[in-house]
Amino acid sequence: MSDKWIKAGPSSIPENLDIDNFDNWAVEDFPIGMVGPAGNGAEYYTGGWRHEKPVWQKDLCKNCMLCWINCADTAVFMENQTVSGINYHHCKGCGVCPIECRFGALKMVPEHVDHLDPAAVAAAEGV
Repeated sequence: MSDKWIKAGPSSIPENLDIDNFDNWAVEDFPIGMVGPAGNGAEYYTGGWRHEKPVWQKDLCKNCMLCWINCADTAVFMENQTVSGINYHHCKGCGVCPIECRFGALKMVPEHVDHLDPAAVAAAEGV
C-alpha cells in the first residue's frame, strides 16, 4: 500500500502537510484518498457554477422554511427565524428551493438577470 494513502476520520490529515498552503497544492501534493479540511466552505466562492439562480420574493414568502431546510448549500439567509434572502456567493443554482416552495416565493431565472430588478425578473419568467 502506498504511504500516501491515509485513513478517513479526524486524523486523516497528516501533520507534515502544509494545510495553510492548501489552495496552492498541485495534484501530486494531495495524499491519495484525502478529504480537505472541514468547515472551510465559507471561505470559497462557489456561486459561479450556476447558470440559473433563485430569486426570492418576500411578499409571497410564508416562512415555512422548506427552502432553508432543503438547501444543500445553506444558501438561504435567515434572520430572526425568518427567510431574508439568498446567499449568491454559495448558491449553485440547483433549483431545489423553488421546487420545495409551496407559495411561489422562489423562481429560477437566468444568471444574467438582475435579481434586484422586478421588471427584469418578470420578463425572465415570461410574465
